[in-house]
Amino acid sequence: MHGEIGEEQHVPRLGLDGDRRRLAKVKGKQYVRMVVDYKPVLRSGLYIGAQVLMWSFKTTGLDPSTHPYSYDGAMGSGYHEVTYLDPATLLPAYAEIEQTPVLDDNGKPRSDSGWHKVRVEYHQPGKLPKMKATGVPTPPKLTWPRDKG
Repeated sequence: MHGEIGEEQHVPRLGLDGDRRRLAKVKGKQYVRMVVDYKPVLRSGLYIGAQVLMWSFKTTGLDPSTHPYSYDGAMGSGYHEVTYLDPATLLPAYAEIEQTPVLDDNGKPRSDSGWHKVRVEYHQPGKLPKMKATGVPTPPKLTWPRDKG
């Protein structure tokens, strides 16, 4: 696919509400900016959020305690995620994932609950920047600007 795309060409096929997605130009290229809020829900007196991801992972039959990849979060935390998708492939190019605070019994953020944001730049088709072969590797620098929302 070449050139610019319009809202009617690709964004509706993603099945997203109009206020949760938009086209955005980053580093001279057009992307679909998709926003997802994963909010904890009240179940049996507890707010369950990120724990659902762990339960889902366990249903695959893999052991999360020995698997090298895991989710980031606490049982009652949620996420606010902004992902930029390449409209030609619908693969992610960049994402910012913010863990939201764990909720108390009344659905309010707990004072002892921290949060943080993770920034991920994807390399398609899987080519990572060159890293040092020995010693402590220098993490690759992110080339994407922070999302301004």
